[in-house]
Amino acid sequence: MRIQHRGRGGGRRYGAAGTLGIAAVAVAMTAPPTAAAATPAAPPGPSTASGDLDGLSAAEIADRARAQAGSMQSVRLTMRSPGMTLHLALDEKGTCAGKAALGSGKKNGGSGAQGTVTFVKHGRTVWLKPDSAFWKSQIGGERGASVADFVDGRYIKGTTADGLMNGMAATCDLKTLRRSMTDASGSEPGAQGDPGSRKPGEWQRGETQEVHGTPAVEVSRSVPEGRVSVLVADEGKPYPLKLTRSAEAGQDELELDDFNRPVSAGTPPAAQTIGVTELEQALKAPPAESV
Repeated sequence: MRIQHRGRGGGRRYGAAGTLGIAAVAVAMTAPPTAAAATPAAPPGPSTASGDLDGLSAAEIADRARAQAGSMQSVRLTMRSPGMTLHLALDEKGTCAGKAALGSGKKNGGSGAQGTVTFVKHGRTVWLKPDSAFWKSQIGGERGASVADFVDGRYIKGTTADGLMNGMAATCDLKTLRRSMTDASGSEPGAQGDPGSRKPGEWQRGETQEVHGTPAVEVSRSVPEGRVSVLVADEGKPYPLKLTRSAEAGQDELELDDFNRPVSAGTPPAAQTIGVTELEQALKAPPAESV
């Protein structure tokens, strides 16, 4: 998701990232390993308990997780990356609701110190509610404070065709998320004929852990940016429950839950909304001069 302010000085983008990181973590589990690592396959690793995935190799578990992720019709996810935490529920009909918190906290994720953005999407219609801290941190100065006062805690209503809203189309696209988890072709930078590219390594099986009370088997492997691990449900359907990508720049975490459950996304009342055109006019207007 991006809020874009086009003032007299031209275009400037203020990113409250919604799409960044979601697919990045998921894509890390999709690309095939190097040719040297492809054969033989890794033998099953240690497991502390017997479950539905018992006896499978790490590569087989990763394959099952990818296939299962491709079947989900809705999901609730939490993503934590350096400087941002995103809570999001979305379905394949394009309905979604969530909240992003920006600003570095003590732990990985967003503290909200640089603002929060609440959002709802039904079909092509989008409602965004950035808080006052968002406008002040993203625009800054008197202009940021002025825009915050103008919006006054209301939702901004528009469509995915509006320049200020079109990033929500990707943020709330379950098909893109599923594809990022299942499409194993050309997903690594430099994979298309770049002799200097480094492909992911071989999957390794780790110990059984718990994610929200569900036993899950860890599989992990090295990737060009660091290392990725996936916790796959060891009871019932083998959904990926948690994906982690560790690199020098920080760590991204993606937790998934509530698979195939209806997404509750009530729309804000008209009295609590303003049109996106009104906001665009406020952003274009010169800042008020103090007397």
